[in-house]
Amino acid sequence: MWHVGDQWAFHWESPDGGGDYTWTVDRLERVDGVEHYVVRSGPREIYFRATDLATSLETLSGRVERRNVPPRIGFSWPLSPGAMWRQRYLGEGDGRSPAERAIDWRVEGEEEGGVEGG
Repeated sequence: MWHVGDQWAFHWESPDGGGDYTWTVDRLERVDGVEHYVVRSGPREIYFRATDLATSLETLSGRVERRNVPPRIGFSWPLSPGAMWRQRYLGEGDGRSPAERAIDWRVEGEEEGGVEGG
């Protein structure tokens, strides 16, 4: 699926500003006995479970900022128009009490896209 060294460049804009950032697959690492891709963006690392890309953990400068229990599922494969999924999980970390979160996802449709070379 992903390989160490893979990169994605992002650009974001909002009424409050904008910016650019890059994600780089830094390494593979086992967390609680499960293989994860560790994606680095500056001092932030995001741990994606290798089997389904669910996010388990985020660190900032080596400090746990968020742990998702169970890991947060961002994609339900295969993605197809009309697909829906829901999940409840605990978001823990950063010295705050664990908070239950609920998330609903829906694939609205397909869109033509492209990749810019650099």
